[in-house]
Amino acid sequence: MMNYFKLFNLPVSYSIDDLVLTSVYLKKQKEFAGQDENVMLLNYAYSTLKNPVKRAEYFLSLFNNNVSNMPSKIAKNMFELREKYASLIETEEKNVFLEAVKIDVKQKIESLSNYEQDLSVFSEKFAEIKFLNSFLEKEKSDVYSRN
Repeated sequence: MMNYFKLFNLPVSYSIDDLVLTSVYLKKQKEFAGQDENVMLLNYAYSTLKNPVKRAEYFLSLFNNNVSNMPSKIAKNMFELREKYASLIETEEKNVFLEAVKIDVKQKIESLSNYEQDLSVFSEKFAEIKFLNSFLEKEKSDVYSRN
């Protein structure tokens, strides 16, 4: 398995310098011009590291850390979140609730770098982000399907 951090000459760390990533990406694009497989790998690796959620999942995968098991505390919180959302009747209330969840996700993503030295805590925080993202995606698709 190719190490995307090494591909971009970056330390293996959740916290990366976006400007350095983009600069190296642009140089490697020129270097790999005409090499379709390498360009595809480069583009995929760049999109993975550029996106903080994908980067977190990839970062954990390098340490064989599986984020598919949700801790019971998070599962309980997520159940309560779904129940609260389901209890809302007005569309405006639901929209306000979803916006609050989006803000919460953004704040959680921004704080992930604080936990990268403790993979178990990082993994737990990421599991919560992953669930919240899937909740938002599901509710977004449900909203569209109701129209």
